[in-house]
Amino acid sequence: MRMRLTGALRAAWGVASALALVSCAGIRLVSDYDVTTDQQVTALQRAVDDTLVALKGATAPGCFYVSHVQFYQTTRSAVQSLRLRNEARGPKNTQTTSELGELSTALQAFEQLHQNASGGTPPACMAADRIELDRSGINAIFRAILTLELAKKRNDATASH
Repeated sequence: MRMRLTGALRAAWGVASALALVSCAGIRLVSDYDVTTDQQVTALQRAVDDTLVALKGATAPGCFYVSHVQFYQTTRSAVQSLRLRNEARGPKNTQTTSELGELSTALQAFEQLHQNASGGTPPACMAADRIELDRSGINAIFRAILTLELAKKRNDATASH
């Protein structure tokens, strides 16, 4: 988790730096706002958060990894799709692409922890406090992505006036 929190702090620092760049009048160092990225990241955050909250209260066997394989597959696919979209948007979008990479890494680490807990002898549910700690780190990364995208939106609105 320490690595994920460090990643979240790195992402937050990146957002702060990008916000400073976005606010520079006349110089575009980041890409334009993308409504699709905003909407898809928001929907993905909601789905991930809903699952983590439900997982905190789940009991065996519903808490086991095998019951959540579809969630992990869908989430991996959604993050990959967002990464590809944002890579295709060009070099001025590297901050968003990087943050999506951090998100992918955090979600993969959580999935591995879930597999490990469920694969033990006997299988076990993940501890609620562990899930909450990871949920906090994952949401920090989502927040960084959305903060940057919304800053781009504000900058686009300012530039058009």
